[in-house]
Amino acid sequence: MSELETAFTDAMTISGDWWWIAALILHRLDMAHIDQPIFDVHPIRWEQERATGSLILKGYSGGMLVGDYVFFLAIAGRNGQTTIQYAEAYPHYGFWGILLEQVTPIARQAQDLQRMAHAPRFEELLVQFYAARGRKESPKLSEMARAAGVSYTALRQYKVKYDKRLKGKL
Repeated sequence: MSELETAFTDAMTISGDWWWIAALILHRLDMAHIDQPIFDVHPIRWEQERATGSLILKGYSGGMLVGDYVFFLAIAGRNGQTTIQYAEAYPHYGFWGILLEQVTPIARQAQDLQRMAHAPRFEELLVQFYAARGRKESPKLSEMARAAGVSYTALRQYKVKYDKRLKGKL
């Protein structure tokens, strides 16, 4: 960034797949160009750098010198968690904050809906898991998750809640 000493930088983590959150951010940036300007920094030329599991955006404001980007955003994800690092040069402080305030609740709502969609399947898998244990078998939750095409981590987290619920009924 050209004005690194005056840049505002921050980072945040959002639950959700990085590529979905990146697509939502890119969509919002496209909408900002069309009919909902974010500050008066048009035109902005965006460069994208893509790699496995990440996306980097650099934004160049029309009034800046060639090669001096004033907006930076790095999105990377792993295991259903997305880390977003961002920076903006003076006088554009707050640019990413406005955008991320719009994206964050949508990402949370999407994750809640995903959990609701998976809950019946998780219930079914845990019923099978405990039925197998009742038959003195040794089922592996990770293998069951893989065979069902669901996240082992999410299934394991659901199992903790499921077990607490069962203990409450006893």
